[in-house]
Amino acid sequence: MVLAPRLITVSCFGTLMRRKCPRGQFYRQVLQTALPPTIDVPSSTELSRSYRVAFNKQCIVAPNFGKDKDGGCRAWWHGVMHRTLEGAGSSAIAADPVFRSICDHIYDEVQDQWELYPTTKSALISLQAWCIRHNCCLGVMANMDERLPQILSAFGISSSFDFILSSYECGVEQPMPEMFHKALELAAVPKSALASASPVALHCGNSAMEDLHGALGAGFAALLVDKRFASLSPVRPMITEWQNDSMKETRAWNSPHLGLAMSLLEN
Repeated sequence: MVLAPRLITVSCFGTLMRRKCPRGQFYRQVLQTALPPTIDVPSSTELSRSYRVAFNKQCIVAPNFGKDKDGGCRAWWHGVMHRTLEGAGSSAIAADPVFRSICDHIYDEVQDQWELYPTTKSALISLQAWCIRHNCCLGVMANMDERLPQILSAFGISSSFDFILSSYECGVEQPMPEMFHKALELAAVPKSALASASPVALHCGNSAMEDLHGALGAGFAALLVDKRFASLSPVRPMITEWQNDSMKETRAWNSPHLGLAMSLLEN
């Protein structure tokens, strides 16, 4: 299937950029730099393990990064950090007065943890040029708090997009269809256009649940991006799961990087 969408959306983390090092390793480095050498900092492995538990608990207590909660997303992330240190057996560090400034540093300098994939800038240049030629809107959307524009700007790619949509701003998270439909609204594409035989919107992202299933469930075509894939190819299980009898071709593909999205688009 050759696509001529009116909207292309791209996820951010894991699609446009990757972590420079494991989260636990980064946290350990920051803690060791900020704290006296006499303080025993948990290992990278312990911090990574504890973080996953802390993050999941915080998501249950206050979904969507603490949207509409007292203190907002900054307080939400402080809570994650406290839970992480406590879960790693370092309650004393979490109780130290300097810990708040450590949390603020990690929060404010979030871009220090990330780097663009080598293919990101060239892919965005190509996608943006295609969108200009074909009157298509190009947006970025992600389950993220209010810092999403700051992060994209820090890497010099925010100008590639017609809009930037975070779940925090939207009020719902992927894979909820409302977030995808909000992107349609920002692109001035009516929701009724999703009934077209040819996809009017394409979403590209690295998460099978949030991006692939979310996009297909909302009526978008989808490109699952993961370096483990060898080439651009259809996602076979999705062919029958997400299309009705009138659809003869898949609306889902996988690719090792974002740049191959161009191969799906009409010349």
